[in-house]
Amino acid sequence: VQLWLAVSLYKKQYKKQLPEPQSPVSINYCYIKILLHRSWPFAVAGILAIFQLRTGHFLLAYLDSTQALGWYSAASRLVETGRQLPGAFFAALLPAMSAIVGTAALPVTRRYSQIIMLLLAIIAAGAAFFLGSWIIVTLYGAGYEPSVLILQILALSLIPALQNSVLIIFLYANGDEKFVNLLIGLGAVLNIGLCLFLIPGFGAAGTAWALLITESVLYWPYKLRSGGGNIK
Repeated sequence: VQLWLAVSLYKKQYKKQLPEPQSPVSINYCYIKILLHRSWPFAVAGILAIFQLRTGHFLLAYLDSTQALGWYSAASRLVETGRQLPGAFFAALLPAMSAIVGTAALPVTRRYSQIIMLLLAIIAAGAAFFLGSWIIVTLYGAGYEPSVLILQILALSLIPALQNSVLIIFLYANGDEKFVNLLIGLGAVLNIGLCLFLIPGFGAAGTAWALLITESVLYWPYKLRSGGGNIK
């Protein structure tokens, strides 16, 4: 859809303003094949990450109720909104790290990025604990008061989750996509198991606890894999 919109906008707005090419444009299919081969692990990682995040919603609706799903969704939307700023940072971090692979600047960049993300996560968690009730009631009403605890747990999950994101980008820059995808897949399985165990006893909060535990567990293999800074 994005490609179609881009082509449509180009034809409508910019085609007449740009000079016509002097020679026919040739398509390098070998280059496209290489590009697709290099990019497919990123597509797989995106699918697995979405699967891990959304599975909790489906299991919560199935094991508890749609009301519990509403409470969880209200809190998760706030947390997802708060991840927009780190997301913009990560979009620039991957090409930056890729450009300095094999230099002493790479582990330094990773460490500074982790510090920045830790500070942002602590600020978000603090806001959730001190202002969570006011935010939820103001935005959604008193009927969503159970979302406050969920918001606080999800905000805490940002601490390991943002650290994991930095380490994932570090591993991507070093060409270790297969390990990352394997770990994301294992994380999705772990999250499902935790949801099945925690939702019956804790409801919507159990889904949030499952995510927090999953991200915390995944942090250690990411850290061990990237700790030396030299990935092969």
